[in-house]
Amino acid sequence: AFQSSTTAKARRCRLMAAEVGTAIAPDRSQWLSLRARSACGSLGPKFTSQAARKSPGETQSRALSSPPIGPYHIVPNRSLGPFVLGMPIGAVVRRLSDQYSTYREVNLTYSSASPLQMNIVIDLVSLGVQLRFDPVSQRLMLIDIYDPRKISLAYGGAILCTPGAAPKFAELYLKLGISRGKYVATRKQYLLRYPGLACWFPVPLEKELQYPKGDVELSSNFTFPDGTSPVLSNLCIFYGTDYDAPGLPPLSESSCAPHYFEEVIINKDLDLEFTVQKKKIHFGDSSQDVLSELGPPDDIFYKREDKMRIHATKQPELPCADYFFNYFSLGVDILFDAHQHTAKKFVLHTNTVGHFDFPCYTKCNFRIQVMNSVAPTPATLAPPLLRTGPRPLLAGSVVDTQPGPVMLDDTMASVDLSDRPPPPSHMVGPETKWDDIVDALGSSRPVTMKRPPAPNTADPFGPTALYCCSNMIFEVLSNNHIATVTVFQSDS
Repeated sequence: AFQSSTTAKARRCRLMAAEVGTAIAPDRSQWLSLRARSACGSLGPKFTSQAARKSPGETQSRALSSPPIGPYHIVPNRSLGPFVLGMPIGAVVRRLSDQYSTYREVNLTYSSASPLQMNIVIDLVSLGVQLRFDPVSQRLMLIDIYDPRKISLAYGGAILCTPGAAPKFAELYLKLGISRGKYVATRKQYLLRYPGLACWFPVPLEKELQYPKGDVELSSNFTFPDGTSPVLSNLCIFYGTDYDAPGLPPLSESSCAPHYFEEVIINKDLDLEFTVQKKKIHFGDSSQDVLSELGPPDDIFYKREDKMRIHATKQPELPCADYFFNYFSLGVDILFDAHQHTAKKFVLHTNTVGHFDFPCYTKCNFRIQVMNSVAPTPATLAPPLLRTGPRPLLAGSVVDTQPGPVMLDDTMASVDLSDRPPPPSHMVGPETKWDDIVDALGSSRPVTMKRPPAPNTADPFGPTALYCCSNMIFEVLSNNHIATVTVFQSDS
């Protein structure tokens, strides 16, 4: 995450393209300047960067986008101006980045320890608006206007408020229409409810006992006992009728593509099956085959260096650069051989918040069915703490190994395993944690990967650990969540 910069200096971000890593063209790296906040609200490191669309060595002045003209229009159950419920977080980030002159201060809040348990929140400080995203599908779930004094709002062609003054109850009631209200004692506020819209009005403590309780129908002349009118403090836009349990609109009613977050199945032959589009990509497919199935990629990235070439059994006489098809909208990269022009690796992205590539890719909703490769030995039959051998650990940014205790006796060693059924299969998805994968596939010694930051900046993300097992390479964050999965054939 990053903090916004009003200076329009363009900088290129060089991303690592090693065999075990992820590839993305520098001119497609989409950085939004955000200031990182952890779940407890403490500020993280600051990072400023802008993506340039020119060749290395050149600079480009990024044109300032004009602020939106007129107020932000409210559509209950749907949108606030350009922000539509159900939008992917990547689409919102691109809009904010393109209009950074308007959204000068943006805060990103998420749980670094449990990114799938808490909502992802983008706070537009200059507008007093929070955009809350579902942590699993990463779609916009709720729009909270927490400071109406900073924004101009309109509904049905009528102006609700202008910057500098929040609307009063009577003004809002006349323009929005008749509805019922409810006093919420836990918040000390009165809730005026509409389908897909909730308006909150704070109640002073000295007037709480005199305020109407329960679910009642109010009138436009509703005031406090002393004659003053309540003032709007929050206005929330959501999908559905229950503010406490907002839903997500169907893809057809949002700005998502019809195949957004579709299941991508990795079958036993390691092919990619796109369930909604009914497309399939195989290892060995030519670049023309992939273009016919998935269409043109969002970008193409040629590997400028290959640190694993030295380990190849056959060295090419004239080294050529392998290249990636970057499908940002699918969350997939496909690596092609430079000589045969055939697909030899697939990279699947989870778009986890706090990863180096967030939010360049759409989250890939992959499903990989793997067989338990841990042999049924007495060691694996013992409790987890009694298993032998090194076990990889992730402690912050340091990857280490710790030997497990050896506690095998003659009784356990003599167990007959010949009639036991084959090990069960496991389903791996973007929400699966690394510990669960280790239990199914076992583990190897990790390799630590550090991506170079942009010039004159510090990398706020830290290194990731790479584990290779069963024709797959898992990139694991320090919080035990998966960042990317690289699928390859054993002979590559």
